[in-house]
Amino acid sequence: MEIRNCIIKFKCEMTWDVLLETDQANIRYCKNCDRGVHFCKNEQELLIAMKADRCVAIKVEEGSKTINIIGGIAPAPYSTG
Repeated sequence: MEIRNCIIKFKCEMTWDVLLETDQANIRYCKNCDRGVHFCKNEQELLIAMKADRCVAIKVEEGSKTINIIGGIAPAPYSTG
């Protein structure tokens, strides 16, 4: 997934595999921050999660490999400058 027009508020060092499974396949629980982490498969799911201020997990292409990023995402501040 390509991230555009938003910023990463924080990046968590946890990985999806170590988060605790829940009864929903796309949500895992992080006991470090006591929050659910929502796996977003597309931009629409990411937008919904950003609006709800959820922790997210996303796959991002970085060069020739795919990495998972877990953390908080926010819309980029609008610049008139």
